[in-house]
Amino acid sequence: MPGSVAARIDAMGARALSNPAARMERWCRSWSCDEAAAALDEALARTGAARGPDVEMTLARMGGFGLGTAPDVGPDLSAYDGLLGGDAA
Repeated sequence: MPGSVAARIDAMGARALSNPAARMERWCRSWSCDEAAAALDEALARTGAARGPDVEMTLARMGGFGLGTAPDVGPDLSAYDGLLGGDAA
């Protein structure tokens, strides 16, 4: 495991540590252990926590279109806002 991940995990309390430790095996079965460790490191760096959904979303972004790529903004729905009497978001 990369040193940055190990250092962050070492600093976590036992309660916070149980979540990623229990899920790491599953993540390594679905993705490589290097990818799982990188996603865990990224989630810890961004949120300070190792919640499973955060790590899994990070893994999906890393495998899909990368972390540095802005998400697609999608279609313009402002016409529907007008129909519903709301302001454009």
